[in-house]
Amino acid sequence: MTRLPVAWQGALPVLDTLDTPLWVFDLVRHAMVWANRAALALWDVETLEALQGRDFTPQTQATRQRLERYRQLLGAGRSIVEAWTFYPEGRPTAWECCCAALDPEMPHLMRVEARRTVLAAETLRTLEAFRHVTEPVSLYDAAGRVLLRNPAAHALLPPADTAEDAFAALFADASEAQACRGLLQGQQQATVAADLLLPEGPVRHQLLLTALADPVTGTAAMLVCHHDLGPQQRLLQLEAKKTEELQRLIDTLPLAMVISEAGSGQMVYANRLALTQYGLDESALQQGRLNGAAFYADPAVRQGYVARVVREGVVHGLETVMRDGHGNVYPVLINGYRLEYQGMPCVLSSVVSLAEIKAREDALEEALATERTLRDMQQRFISMVSHEYRTPLSLIDGIAQKLCRHPQQFQGEALVARAGRIREVVRDMLRLGERVLTLSRVEAGGIVPHWQAVRLLPLLTDIVEAQEEIHGDCHIQLTMSEGLPADIEGDPELLHLVFANLVSNAVKYSPDWKKVDIACYPAPGGVSVTVRDWGVGIPKAELPNLFARFFRASSGRGLPGTGLGLHLARELILLHGGRISVESEEGKGTVFIVFLPRRQPGSTAAKS
Repeated sequence: MTRLPVAWQGALPVLDTLDTPLWVFDLVRHAMVWANRAALALWDVETLEALQGRDFTPQTQATRQRLERYRQLLGAGRSIVEAWTFYPEGRPTAWECCCAALDPEMPHLMRVEARRTVLAAETLRTLEAFRHVTEPVSLYDAAGRVLLRNPAAHALLPPADTAEDAFAALFADASEAQACRGLLQGQQQATVAADLLLPEGPVRHQLLLTALADPVTGTAAMLVCHHDLGPQQRLLQLEAKKTEELQRLIDTLPLAMVISEAGSGQMVYANRLALTQYGLDESALQQGRLNGAAFYADPAVRQGYVARVVREGVVHGLETVMRDGHGNVYPVLINGYRLEYQGMPCVLSSVVSLAEIKAREDALEEALATERTLRDMQQRFISMVSHEYRTPLSLIDGIAQKLCRHPQQFQGEALVARAGRIREVVRDMLRLGERVLTLSRVEAGGIVPHWQAVRLLPLLTDIVEAQEEIHGDCHIQLTMSEGLPADIEGDPELLHLVFANLVSNAVKYSPDWKKVDIACYPAPGGVSVTVRDWGVGIPKAELPNLFARFFRASSGRGLPGTGLGLHLARELILLHGGRISVESEEGKGTVFIVFLPRRQPGSTAAKS
């Protein structure tokens, strides 16, 4: 905790009674050191400890630059009077703050005296926006003295009081400063590029000059906005290099790049990305008859764009509409640079298709959505399988514990019954594992069906008998219509897995009396099998997702299941060239309709 100078300790009780908010702020630690009661009320806290506990770390670059400038000024013995907007508990309040060093020996401790001020809403917003502009902005009077700078300008430019004409002192060539002033004699605004003498060395900047009147004195003033041309300057320096080197560089850039003559507009070079985007080939470019204006939906836009590049040296972020070699129009974002190419004044343009950017954003969003879906599916799968294994493992563990604690009670038939129960549970676990492995093999293309003649009546009868043996109270009606083919071509093991799952589900989701109907009837090109129950049914809104992996209908909550069965059944039916559909009404039951072709394409039976 920062301690106040001893000389101030005795004055604190008196200062605490003042009606004017007064506080001490540490510019190095960015922490509140002390505040009187009026300041606590301003900051909407009850105690100094609560205020000291708040985080005053600068949240923006502009605020960091502003506080650093305060530290420098206070260290030089200067004081500051500025309007601040504070946000205690999120409520904005405007104050005029008089800031000075608390003690010459401790210039990092800033004493702040606040007075309530009233500024129009537009003025407050303008002031705050101006302070947070990241590029340097300065206001000079006619003599070049600094009237105002934003924090970015204070951080980048030499101190305002180092020269009588601070504006002229910026330029490496003093005559350029006079030329800038001359440009504003006949117009209100002008743009120039010049080398500036900054503390870290000479840097080329683009300056936007605007003539206006000082709103305080009414005298002539000049607003100067800076833009660092360092990156662009490095590109402009390529003028001195060989044409082949420039082309090699352009070809490596991941952007469509075009070089056109500034005067005639003729395209003299384009990299492969540009040729593809324009719908051209290299031969069209080599013939030398391509004019850049032909690729703008409005040629006047191109004319104005080139004029700006020639005049200003660089143009950023021009949005317009272009036309490719096939007449198709598309929106683009263009950046332009002035250069010398093969001894001619030219314009180097980078052209980015906004539609391509949107497509990439959409593709990225789709990929992220797919990843989120897969992650959700994985989590649901782990949860479901864990649940499905927890119950049988708990049952096995319970039987094992009883056998260990009371071995004398389990002999003969009792022991056989317990062992049989364990084997039944293990079979269920193995069946779940086999289902997961089968699904993985199907989706990976690792299952090759063994086509053979399959008689549906014995296959379905076996499934019905197995279910009736497990569920003694269920009633399953199997109906085979006349005209059915004697057999169909398929893989009997895979088809058994399909229909066993459908019938098992019908029994599981039916009422206590478990009535299920299975019907087979001929269909064009094959057979149809329906499995109907009168159970809980499926909500209509969930039917489109019923065959998705790991999906389980809300009406089946509380019943065991992994959400894999129907997905696997559909995959196996599709493997047979068939199809499956579902009709359901919540509370009234469900019917699954399966169609299977009689013969498989390419098989010997199909050819015969």
